[in-house]
Amino acid sequence: MGTNKGTNSRAGAGDRSNNQSNQGTKEVKKILGIGQGNKANNLKGKDQDFYGSEASKATDDYLVSQNKVKVGNYFKKVGGEFVRISKAEGEKLYAKGDPSISRSTIGNTKSQELKYGQSNSAMGSGDPTGIMTSIQISEPMFQSQKKIQNIALGAMTLMGLPTAGGMLLNNNKTSNNYNNYLSKFYSTMSSSGIQSAQKNNQQNNDVVSNNNQVVDQTTKEKDIVTTSKFKKKKANNASDNIASARSLFKKTGQTITGSMV
Repeated sequence: MGTNKGTNSRAGAGDRSNNQSNQGTKEVKKILGIGQGNKANNLKGKDQDFYGSEASKATDDYLVSQNKVKVGNYFKKVGGEFVRISKAEGEKLYAKGDPSISRSTIGNTKSQELKYGQSNSAMGSGDPTGIMTSIQISEPMFQSQKKIQNIALGAMTLMGLPTAGGMLLNNNKTSNNYNNYLSKFYSTMSSSGIQSAQKNNQQNNDVVSNNNQVVDQTTKEKDIVTTSKFKKKKANNASDNIASARSLFKKTGQTITGSMV
């Protein structure tokens, strides 16, 4: 009796978590207008093919609205720098939609899970328990990721790393294409999605992070900045892993946005 009660309790918690992430995913997709061609059709005047930072911001805004995270500090982008500004000024400019303003959010492991799923994987991984992980990436984002992986793996090959050459070949197999990525994404979004995303996530080593700070299991709260960075993965069996197929890479000071990844 006690065991069944505990099992049912955990299942109920999982259902609630999935419902929350499903609602969040719908809201973020609605805000961005992700639809035909996997473009963010509501990003007027911006590159609608690259919506990683916008998806992260919309996710954070949703979590704030649901009291899952608290607003931390406000920042204004001046050149390549993010300068902290007062809360009063930040709230005013943020509410007006000033694109130079970002804010950090303070959350815990539960809010981190809502954003990046139980697998703690990156945007587009297909883990249905997370908002960002349940949003597919576009074909240009996928191709941009492959190019950056090729550069990284090429450098590793020149450095003489024994497995880099094989990984580079895998990354450029004809099977490692966008249609195959989408098939894996929707398959992983099925009932077995959590396990699949976790398995793929474990098969890769970090090469960029989902956020500039990651909340671990022992952490109560940490600042999670809206201008998030995405997980870089070594392309370990790249064509065979959805994790490598959808990893959003970030060069120093450059996120995959309308102007780049």
